[in-house]
Amino acid sequence: MSINAKGIPTAECVNCGERWFLVPVVFDPDTYMPAMWGTNARCYSCKSPVTAPTPLDHPDYEPTIFD
Repeated sequence: MSINAKGIPTAECVNCGERWFLVPVVFDPDTYMPAMWGTNARCYSCKSPVTAPTPLDHPDYEPTIFD
């Protein structure tokens, strides 16, 4: 069973506790590293819609001179 858990960024599914998400990603063709990602995601296990987090959403985030 899935629930709609979109709206508050989270690193863990609020429905089942899973930490694996299906997230849209753009890869850098030179480095093969993720270059951008979307925040509309789904839990890998229960398929609940979630909002994927970004570094800005981390509770300990502190801006630097590069932000």
